[in-house]
Amino acid sequence: MAPLPVQFYKDHSGGIVSSINESLGLPNVVKVGINIDYDVELGSAVTRPGSALVGPQLVAGNDILGLHNFRDSDGGNHALLAAINASGGGSSVVYKVGGSTIVTGLTASKKMRFVSFLDSVLMLNGTDAPRSYDGATVVTTAGVFDLANIPFDEPPLGIEWLDRIYLIGDAANPDRLYYSSPPVSGSISWTSGNGFIDIEPEDGGGGLVGIGKIPGFILLFKERSMKRWNFDSAFPETLIDLGTPSHESIINAGGMCAFFSASDRDTTGFYITNGGRPTPISHDRLRNIKSWVDAIPQTAYANVAGFGNSRWFKWSVGDLTVDGVDYTNVVLKYNHILDQWSVHSYPSEFKVFSTYVDGDGNNTVVGGDDDGQVIEIVKPGVFTDVGDAPIRYSVTYHDENFGYNQQKSLGRSIILNSIGMTGAQFLINGKQFPGIKGRISQVDLGQTLKGNFFSIGVQGTVDGQRAYLKEIEIPDINLNDTYGGK
Repeated sequence: MAPLPVQFYKDHSGGIVSSINESLGLPNVVKVGINIDYDVELGSAVTRPGSALVGPQLVAGNDILGLHNFRDSDGGNHALLAAINASGGGSSVVYKVGGSTIVTGLTASKKMRFVSFLDSVLMLNGTDAPRSYDGATVVTTAGVFDLANIPFDEPPLGIEWLDRIYLIGDAANPDRLYYSSPPVSGSISWTSGNGFIDIEPEDGGGGLVGIGKIPGFILLFKERSMKRWNFDSAFPETLIDLGTPSHESIINAGGMCAFFSASDRDTTGFYITNGGRPTPISHDRLRNIKSWVDAIPQTAYANVAGFGNSRWFKWSVGDLTVDGVDYTNVVLKYNHILDQWSVHSYPSEFKVFSTYVDGDGNNTVVGGDDDGQVIEIVKPGVFTDVGDAPIRYSVTYHDENFGYNQQKSLGRSIILNSIGMTGAQFLINGKQFPGIKGRISQVDLGQTLKGNFFSIGVQGTVDGQRAYLKEIEIPDINLNDTYGGK
């Protein structure tokens, strides 16, 4: 037997990479990392923060149908709004989270979209007449949005851009984008200074289903195509074959637009654009998560929901089975600064997201889940999830042959450099080895392990702090003379 050099796993800055030949030997990535972030301390794998309930549970067992952080200019009427089916499920309502019900008697189970403009918020669900709210009063006609003159009945969604409101979803004209006038004397008009444009009805992409925006353009999504418009030209020629099944998957953040597309089987995945042709970030690249994207069931495509900021995008994709392992309530996170993916799992499934300014004035993110709860998903100083649910984490590296196809023998111990991982277990080829006790831990394997490849990992539960995996050292590896055998 010939000894091999000491092996180290000390750089996790590449995050998760799947669907790749392990022989490529990417030095700074993992195969699977659950509830782990890679952008907290560069190089370390760090458990995600906990989460906390915002306000009381609204209606147990029901999906949050819409979520919006309404903020007016003088700060007197801020409101976190959530739409949900009422108890019994016969209708839906809009709550001021932590306060009273502001709208009742809406059609049950309809997604609610919100648009803030002119110190009011427009509420649209595609079935009921639009309403607006200024933080104190619900308006059902006229008002700053000229409700009585909206050009078609019950629009399902809209957006503000270039000081106008834009609406899509007209069943009689599914390719049509309507726009209002700019505000005059504190309100918009749908009868003067307004208009519409039909977005390539002949392109075969289906009707308009989503809207995004970036500096200089509004982005118009069909199920199988996307267009950009600068209020002068629709620029159809270069963005023809990628669309989205889910308006909620569209994220406008950091001067970019990211979205989930399922236009055809070969192109399904997550994309990012700054106005040019969208670039895949989840597949067809070295740092991919293709196996996770492939695991999203087709029945879940229309419910993919996302949110982002200047550093990252996150998408809730439901329950997945990846390489034979089941994961519940998965959120995929992409740091677009560091080009790295993370995978988080939560006790409940997030259906919608919104910004939220908490009681300390911190601008953070909340998610509305499938159990009538609004949850702050990154809560500093909290190390459990809602209901004191423990955060379980795992890190698994790609199968390792240490550069040789011959059989190897591992010595009787492994060294870990970690913080907050007391009680965690070290994993080799599916076997569990306890013994992680402090900053530097020597885990006793109790035996010499033989194999051509080794699957190495760590799993545990957070206890009172975020856990940091800094380095794994394998000090004793010997190269055997055989390629097979025991």
